[in-house]
Amino acid sequence: MRGQRLVVLNELKAGNEVTNKSMGDKYGIERLSGIIFDLRKMGYSIHTVMKDGKTRFGDSVKYGSYILGQDADEEE
Repeated sequence: MRGQRLVVLNELKAGNEVTNKSMGDKYGIERLSGIIFDLRKMGYSIHTVMKDGKTRFGDSVKYGSYILGQDADEEE
């Protein structure tokens, strides 16, 4: 496994929650949902946690944050 999938997986394995914003700001990753889809297909247990937030204009929004499930001890 290489590239963006590996970057996201390493963040999840480090115990970090990942979001579109965090991955975009830190690594320039734009299609996090596609990467999460691929990792789930590979057998990783990744959970989506819906959170409330605000846009830069103050509007309320909901967004997904991803965390690695406790049963995901697979090796790359």
